[in-house]
Amino acid sequence: MSLLTSETIAGFSRTVLSSCFDGAVESPPFHREMWETFCAPDQKVAIAAPRAHAKTTGGTVAYGLSVLLFRERKYMVLVADTEGQAVMFLSSMKDHLQNNTALTGIFDPKRNEKGEVQFLKDTETDIIVEMSDGHKFRILVKGAGQSLRGLNWLG
Repeated sequence: MSLLTSETIAGFSRTVLSSCFDGAVESPPFHREMWETFCAPDQKVAIAAPRAHAKTTGGTVAYGLSVLLFRERKYMVLVADTEGQAVMFLSSMKDHLQNNTALTGIFDPKRNEKGEVQFLKDTETDIIVEMSDGHKFRILVKGAGQSLRGLNWLG
């Protein structure tokens, strides 16, 4: 059972992520419904909506970072229509993890000797983030046509 709720994700998005969103507004009802679905006990869910519903912002970035930073999950495979599109989504998440001062101040990712957030692994398609307390999580990206078979990390 998930401890993460739609309200937690909405608060995280409003207080931590929104300062980095262009033209940030209050989370729309669609996002809250999507987060409720994602936080439900069902293992397999799907969300569909037309363009301009900010599915990437609400579903991929806000929910994805929430489950990783609140330690609900430690491994995320981010799949998009193409690998290039998935790489752009990961880039947005990396930017938050490295440059969002609200996020880094609260969640405390490990830093290098210069005080900069530094990942254990940092490629265009794969990052491993270590927090100051040693907790780690990974985000791997794939395009829809790429094989997902056999992907595993830390069991």
